[in-house]
Amino acid sequence: MHEGLSEVEYRVLNELIHDSSEPAARLAKKLGLSRNTVSRAIRNLVKRGVIRRFTVDVSEEYSGGSVVALVMSGKPANLERFTEVYELIDGKFLGIAKVADMSELESLIKENGAVQVQFFISNKRIWRSGSISVSPSELHCDYCGGLIKGEPLTARYHNRTYYFCCNNCLGDFKKKQRSPAPN
Repeated sequence: MHEGLSEVEYRVLNELIHDSSEPAARLAKKLGLSRNTVSRAIRNLVKRGVIRRFTVDVSEEYSGGSVVALVMSGKPANLERFTEVYELIDGKFLGIAKVADMSELESLIKENGAVQVQFFISNKRIWRSGSISVSPSELHCDYCGGLIKGEPLTARYHNRTYYFCCNNCLGDFKKKQRSPAPN
């Protein structure tokens, strides 16, 4: 269960992730709770900002547009312009958006200070997971393989970012990269 959510709130949230149009009465029956308990949980989730909006997922044949992935150095200026936004481990942000034309793409890039752009012309979506993961995945040190707890240390080498659990691993990695390879 995610920290800060009660068991009831967590169960209600998971059901709403799958279908946000589900009426409280039907959710209550499905979860074995009263309609008032479910309604109160939804109000609390909205009030606390866990649920930001209820939305419609339109099928690809009606939505049109092309998919764009932007990597930004700072948090996007307008989150509503994106369908998904992720904070990357190196502190940058990855935003997924749909644009109708190149002028909308240019506007999105300028508005959000994109440092890298990938543009994909989509034909149709063939699959999408109905659920989201509430807990972040584990990150392991690129030097010793140990689990990184807290903020990782990073180093760039040959256009790749490496992640470390401590200053010792980072220092040993840097020494190894500076020393000539044995024959």
